[in-house]
Amino acid sequence: PEAAVFVAATSAALALGPCFGYSSALWAAKLKGGDREALCSLVSAWACATLTPLALAHASPLLAYLATFAAYSALGFSVGCRGLCWVVGFHSKRAVERVCATSALLLASHLAVREARGRAALGPFDSPLSVVGALTLYLALLIVSSLYYERGRRAEKRTRYALLNL
Repeated sequence: PEAAVFVAATSAALALGPCFGYSSALWAAKLKGGDREALCSLVSAWACATLTPLALAHASPLLAYLATFAAYSALGFSVGCRGLCWVVGFHSKRAVERVCATSALLLASHLAVREARGRAALGPFDSPLSVVGALTLYLALLIVSSLYYERGRRAEKRTRYALLNL
């Protein structure tokens, strides 16, 4: 039973990596005028749709974390490594707002389900939803409450976002 999780992770990695890459290289070349951000969101949504049933079937928190990060990547959250520098952020201002609203709703519904049904109701997604949801919510609120996010905003709005962060 323990080896099944590793076999599922390997098959998901092969399905998401080489197989999808080969299929994209073969058929996507015929498409014209592609939107790079839309393709990234589509691939991330497909990764989430692939990893979620695997996480539930094997009760694997690792696969649940990967599925949760894939879902947030589809919304516009991104993490990248540029040599010796790690970059954590969002694709656009709209992505910051989208992730902020989604995280707030996700954490509120997570709290409601957890209080009503207990910790086991969410299965392997209990920890990933709370950790990744809080991480992205606080990062989005920190960016929005920054002085440099929108120069034309009044100080009261920035203060409201900063207090919401607490």
